[in-house]
Amino acid sequence: MFIFILIGCKKGDNIVLNGTFTDCPPGGSCSYFYHENVDYTNLYALTSGQERVFIYKCVTNDNCISTQSLYFKTSMGNSGFEIDSVQILAAKVATAGLVCACCDVPSNLKQIHGDIRGEKTGTNTWLINAYVVQGDASGKPVDTLVVNQYFTLAPNGTL
Repeated sequence: MFIFILIGCKKGDNIVLNGTFTDCPPGGSCSYFYHENVDYTNLYALTSGQERVFIYKCVTNDNCISTQSLYFKTSMGNSGFEIDSVQILAAKVATAGLVCACCDVPSNLKQIHGDIRGEKTGTNTWLINAYVVQGDASGKPVDTLVVNQYFTLAPNGTL
């Protein structure tokens, strides 16, 4: 599991879609939701809190089941934000993970670079442009998670 959590977020400029929308892989199942007035633990459990938490999950089962996820949080009071590489490296407000027993990926990946931007586009919709580069223990890039998608308020919304 890979964890990076950020302390603060700065307001982003007006964002536009970064490239094309990311699709779920063939045979996969993806979700793009956010929750309000919550927080999360390093075990991907939502708890009561004062943040807006965005959650991307992708479950694929080509040769074996793998789950890739990205959790990140921002203040409830903003309508746009940016989480930059400095914040990602400081590991205070975002968490990325890959769980895959049969994948050829080092188990000790860590976030080494990235950028996450969001802008509220509707009452219950946010446009999110995110990329997070994960590296091995020596800092060599191994995998990049890219999400360009609209996130909607989760059906249960808050805890």
